[in-house]
Amino acid sequence: MKRTLLYLASVTALVMMLFDKSVAQNNDKLVNLGIKAGANYSWLNLEDVDDEKGLLGYHLGIFGKLNLTDYFGVQGELLYTTKGSELTYDNDFFDGKTSLKIEYIEIPVLAVIQLNENINLHGGPYFSFLVRAKAKNDSSVGLFDFEEEIDKDNFKQTDWGLLGGIGIDVSNIHGGVRYSMGLDKIEKEKSFNGVNYTFSDAMNSQVQLYIGVSF
Repeated sequence: MKRTLLYLASVTALVMMLFDKSVAQNNDKLVNLGIKAGANYSWLNLEDVDDEKGLLGYHLGIFGKLNLTDYFGVQGELLYTTKGSELTYDNDFFDGKTSLKIEYIEIPVLAVIQLNENINLHGGPYFSFLVRAKAKNDSSVGLFDFEEEIDKDNFKQTDWGLLGGIGIDVSNIHGGVRYSMGLDKIEKEKSFNGVNYTFSDAMNSQVQLYIGVSF
């Protein structure tokens, strides 16, 4: 029994030594480059809609982190990400749901505060460039079902906002969750008789769950 306990203690100590060494080697690098991907849950903060639901999506891309000290760094990312929302409706004739999916190239620029070897807080601005938008409708009767791409001219070609989150680092594996909040309306202003207007005040909001690996 004593030999077994001694063996387990030795193995545990060895694993911890190897883990600490790998973490130290990773933190000693001035620059970390990597890839990441994950799931999105997005909505549009529509003020006059009671039945807005979030839309599931994805993101993927690359990142680079500049380690300025053991506790602070700056991370930039280049992501392909989906945003949007889903609305449900129910009237006297039929019911269904309509979804709007908007796809962006997104560039977050983040300050990263390392609380310890494995946990970090990060936040900063993001800038997005519109790729395309799609609308889909599914009704209970099937007569008004469609899925089609929407003219990009209906939307602003760029978006921007703030994001923040918490990350977990285990050697060169990174995961975490973050929230982003758009600070600009996504719909392009229209003009009629010299008066500018928009149909909605929709702005992007999103929760991301991600995992990545650095090299």
